[in-house]
Amino acid sequence: MNRVKRYPSESIFKNIPGISPGTVRIVSDRFKIAKVSDFDPDGDRTGKSITWATISGAVLLRDNYTCRICEKSSFTSVGSATEFEQVHLDVQVHHIIPRKDGGRDNFKNLITLCESCHHKTFRGGYGGIPVEKQLNLFSFEQDLVLCLPRGFVPSQDHLKVSGYIQDYSIVHNQLRDRWELAYLQGSKLSVNAISIKKSVYHNLLDDLQLVKEISDYVTMHASINGKKGKIRVFITERGEPVL
Repeated sequence: MNRVKRYPSESIFKNIPGISPGTVRIVSDRFKIAKVSDFDPDGDRTGKSITWATISGAVLLRDNYTCRICEKSSFTSVGSATEFEQVHLDVQVHHIIPRKDGGRDNFKNLITLCESCHHKTFRGGYGGIPVEKQLNLFSFEQDLVLCLPRGFVPSQDHLKVSGYIQDYSIVHNQLRDRWELAYLQGSKLSVNAISIKKSVYHNLLDDLQLVKEISDYVTMHASINGKKGKIRVFITERGEPVL
């Protein structure tokens, strides 16, 4: 019986690398919140909301007061009737699932965006994700850097790149009997990576599915050819990273 082809679901927010556990600890200590987490690409309707004064400040600190899409972080001087100069922070806390649709005021449903990226979410009835010129929001929406298993040879020629994932290692989880990515500050996990055009992405996935049952992917910070970049790491149905 032929298997139905399944591709990992695409999401703009899935193309944003996650924060480090070290950052989680900093936010937790500063705001005295036990369950600090990164945002969820799907948002959150079920979790418990936190008071806006607390959660908005905690999310800004978690995201380093920087737009998680374009990495912009800046201040603008504004006029003041007083003798003191005032500044405006050009980033805002955004609901992935809008409040009107049941989205919560919590870490999973909130992300920091600059005013420009945030403004794009208000087009088309405010669906929660940027809708204007989506392909330009990420440099690798058209050019993808993918992590692949060593020894894997795709049917087409692609540009091989050298790189490593900073502060992560691969460890065996004995309880779940599987290999997992684990945060290890200072470590460098070397990877087998290629750069491809988005137009041939599904062709490569077809090749990869012949040797691995791919279920999903995560995006991570990486050093690519000596420069700061992002890399897509595929996840198997067992929950193991494809490295």
